Amino acid sequence: LKRLGRHYQALLMYMERVKDLNAARAYCEKYGDGPDAGEMYLALFRMYVADKFGPPSVQDALALWHDHASVIDPVKALSLLPNSLPIAEASNTLEEVLTRRAEAANILRTD
Repeated sequence: LKRLGRHYQALLMYMERVKDLNAARAYCEKYGDGPDAGEMYLALFRMYVADKFGPPSVQDALALWHDHASVIDPVKALSLLPNSLPIAEASNTLEEVLTRRAEAANILRTD
């Protein structure tokens, strides 16, 4: 599926058939370095917070976002988090995401 550029289908396979969150994340980390990396990681983020694949794994989603903040769209990610999530649980990730985004913007302005 990777050769066909069908990353979303590959992630679905890991989540639905294999039911292995770690394998899905490993897939993203192995192939998520191209122009579609952000969408690939966001798809995995969406799968983590959905209840379609078992109980939502919000902490795994936050860890993924924290580790790949430079490619995951923060507005889209925030919109996917459950409304019931206490802000304190997401504060470290949000701080890291905002810091990285601000640093990237400063680098772009000074170059």
